[in-house]
Amino acid sequence: LLGSWYLLVLAMIPGACYNYKKFSGILPTYNAKTTLLIKTQEVAKENLVTTQIFSEVANSRQVIENALLRSVTIYEVEDLLINHYIQTYQSTYPKTFNTYIPLGYRFDKTQPEDFSREELQYFDFILDKVTMPLRDFSDGFVTISNKDKLGFINLNISTPSQELSLAFMEILFTTLKDLYNKSIIHADRIALDGLRVKRDSVKRLFDKSFTTLLSRRDYFEKKLKARDTTVDLSRLAKRIQKREMNTELLKNEYLGYTKRVKDAEVDLSNKIPLIYITEQSRWPLEPYQPSVKYAMFKGAFYGAFLMVILLVMRQIYRDILTESEVESLLEPSASEL
Repeated sequence: LLGSWYLLVLAMIPGACYNYKKFSGILPTYNAKTTLLIKTQEVAKENLVTTQIFSEVANSRQVIENALLRSVTIYEVEDLLINHYIQTYQSTYPKTFNTYIPLGYRFDKTQPEDFSREELQYFDFILDKVTMPLRDFSDGFVTISNKDKLGFINLNISTPSQELSLAFMEILFTTLKDLYNKSIIHADRIALDGLRVKRDSVKRLFDKSFTTLLSRRDYFEKKLKARDTTVDLSRLAKRIQKREMNTELLKNEYLGYTKRVKDAEVDLSNKIPLIYITEQSRWPLEPYQPSVKYAMFKGAFYGAFLMVILLVMRQIYRDILTESEVESLLEPSASEL
């Protein structure tokens, strides 16, 4: 093996050159990270379930889809996030990205159901790139990890632009909260809004009845003091008594709806998780770029390691051949004996 050192050197060159070509074209990227702590006001078991549900919602393509079609201001230009994303990558990696989407292409519609077939094709490409690492792209995709038992959820996005990374993370966080509230707590909110409408309706009826009651009482006392014989006071008293009963019923009904609304609000607040931002990336972001020297050393090491294996296998093969040759030479002499 020592006499084949030159083969090791030759084997190191292709690996080093391959990694140099692969990593030298990668530009610096800026990673934006947000760590969320999800807590509920209920027991720990419910908090675990809530965290798991929140994590499932966070990992859904629907979150990314809604985020891409939201408007955001970057470089003092307000546009859809997906258009900023396309523009950034077309200017950063024109040779690779422009083969998938025409240069200068932009989206105008904000609902996927309104897209044409061509728009859907381009949109699916961007959605796939953001939701999973694709070949020939080292960044530009969202990663979401979680620790269910502790309630932590980590959101990460890395792009060639600081502004795009920070804006993407902000839109992603906002979209995640909105989608969770809409999909998980939507039914409870509708029920609560229905109770509030009924409560307000009964409240208006109660106010109207109570105002009428006060007016009739004043009229009755005024006629009673004036000893007005033209008015049937006994009949008026019965009408007042009937109005009092009706007002009391409306009052009790209103108080009942008020209690139900309060209980529903407490129940809904217990279901809504408290989201604490424990870590958040801020401007300026630290650029990250893989070390070309380290990549070349790694490639050279792999090449040398592969060559060592080949040399060892060759040496073992030669030893086997040598042993077989010795045995073949000894066999005739043994037969002569």
